[in-house]
Amino acid sequence: MHFRPILTVTLLAFACLPALCAASPPAATAAGVIAKNQDALVEIQATLSVKPELIDGPPGIGEMINEQPAEEQPANVNGVVIHSSGLVVAPLAALDPGTMLGGGMELETPMGPIKLGMKTTISSLKIITADGHEYPAQIILREPAAGLALIQLSTPPEGSLPTVILAPGLPAPSPFSQLFDLVRLEADFGRAPTVRLIRMVQMTSPPVPLFDVTGPLPTPGSAVFDMSGRFLGLSVIPLRGEGGGSSIADIAQTGPSVLPTSEILRLCAKAMP
Repeated sequence: MHFRPILTVTLLAFACLPALCAASPPAATAAGVIAKNQDALVEIQATLSVKPELIDGPPGIGEMINEQPAEEQPANVNGVVIHSSGLVVAPLAALDPGTMLGGGMELETPMGPIKLGMKTTISSLKIITADGHEYPAQIILREPAAGLALIQLSTPPEGSLPTVILAPGLPAPSPFSQLFDLVRLEADFGRAPTVRLIRMVQMTSPPVPLFDVTGPLPTPGSAVFDMSGRFLGLSVIPLRGEGGGSSIADIAQTGPSVLPTSEILRLCAKAMP
């Protein structure tokens, strides 16, 4: 058996790999996306109080549900700065889980069918910028159908915050085109920014236009860019359908979609005319 030619080819392949990666347009664009936009990607930390509520069902069950105490839980998600004064867009589902239920979640119980809702109260909310500064903040707009929360810093930032560039009128990416998903890792990994390749599948119909994507599903709150490095939108979990009578299966199948820049600008104008 002759291993030397195989070994030689293998070594040559590994020797050429760095040069091939360096020359790869996606790799070069990914590096540029991180360099230009990483400081606009922030971390949002919140403390939530979550309590189930009976929307419809036998009174006996309602009493049992109402007696349950609210549960306090932390929330940690990425957001994107869109204005240097401290305006941030974030996925609403991470900060207000009750929005995922819409008009209620239908369940079967021994006492009959019920429709269950969820009330979320935010007791604290802060933005942690790329340089480690922490700012108290508040949600100024909730849009469940778009899956968007618009957040404003409660105190002015120390100087102007870095932002992504919101370019109106960008065309929707064509089906099966490649996109970048920019996300900041958790604190255990130093909150380092990283990108992944995802692929456009389709654009959903109104009332809220969204980009459905495939591949590694984007992390809610991540920033999505095209292969030219242009900001296309925010990864969100929208409220699908008419917002009534969701089942556990419906909720489990709800994955992240991309809210396009045009919708972000429209909703910002609605909140801050």
